[in-house]
Amino acid sequence: MDKVESFKQNCSNSICSVIVTVYNKEKYVLDCLNSIYNQTYRPLELIVVDDGSTDRSKIEIQKWIDSLKIDNSEFKVKFISRQNRGAPYSRNEAFINSIGEFIQEVGGDDLISINKVEYSIEILKNNKSVDCVWAPIERFDGDDCPKLSISENDLQYSILKKNLTNPFEPEFIPSAALFRRRILAKVGPWNENLKRWQDLDYQVRIMNEVDFLAKVNCGMYFFRQHNDGRISDFYNKPDGIDLGLESLKEVQNSLKAGGFKFSFNVQRCLYEFYINLFLSSVFHGLRHKSVKVLQELLKTKVTGNLRLKAVLLYVGTLALPSSRLKCIIKNYLSK
Repeated sequence: MDKVESFKQNCSNSICSVIVTVYNKEKYVLDCLNSIYNQTYRPLELIVVDDGSTDRSKIEIQKWIDSLKIDNSEFKVKFISRQNRGAPYSRNEAFINSIGEFIQEVGGDDLISINKVEYSIEILKNNKSVDCVWAPIERFDGDDCPKLSISENDLQYSILKKNLTNPFEPEFIPSAALFRRRILAKVGPWNENLKRWQDLDYQVRIMNEVDFLAKVNCGMYFFRQHNDGRISDFYNKPDGIDLGLESLKEVQNSLKAGGFKFSFNVQRCLYEFYINLFLSSVFHGLRHKSVKVLQELLKTKVTGNLRLKAVLLYVGTLALPSSRLKCIIKNYLSK
């Protein structure tokens, strides 16, 4: 059975499967797991995939599981550990091994409020047409863990219809949402061929399938900002530029497949991703890659001032010495 078919397997009613993928998160992973174990909702299934960590993540996770001494069916844990295969592969593997009617993903160093699952599922049960419940991301620094208990008196939600003008709004981030399993089955597996910005591609594909989503008024997903184990440094290296271009092509294919209008907001979002790659190539003094990125940007449907800006950058990149280009490019882009 291939992964597309595996995603369509039957599920167990009322169970929520929480998916956690981990790579070198020994410092923070137990905070993440505790925020899931302390959820007010049951029955809960936790699927943890260690993606070939080279630190003590695997050891810490196993010790945590052993300490639980689970003796009931209300909270179950599945732990998978193997060699490194990448985040998309790990997420697909976790989903295939899950049985929940509802799916919530949590980053291995992130946290969720203790009532996120319960509140989200309550919304879904009361609104049969809603496909997922999204709560804004709250960012916090390193070891400064936020308060994870949110009073239901402070919680409200609104129901939004699929937005065909901008799939990147309302700042919809997959890990911040709890989904009905059937929706993710329609979306299908994460694209394992993409090595960068897989979330962006998956986000657009989700919005291709979602008809209605519920948006909670306050953050219930807490994103930890730190430099431990981040792979963004690699993405800013020369190889990361080509990987980014590949991903942006897939994103545009997904936009087209979903029938999304190439609105200004969509154009602006794509423009910013291309400029991110352009700045990386300028920083590394790779003129040929700088030119390639701008050529790909100009092949898109970016119009108006964004296109004019791209043309000027393209001309300047061809004409200016690399040292001069580095000095003026940052000031130019900030205007």
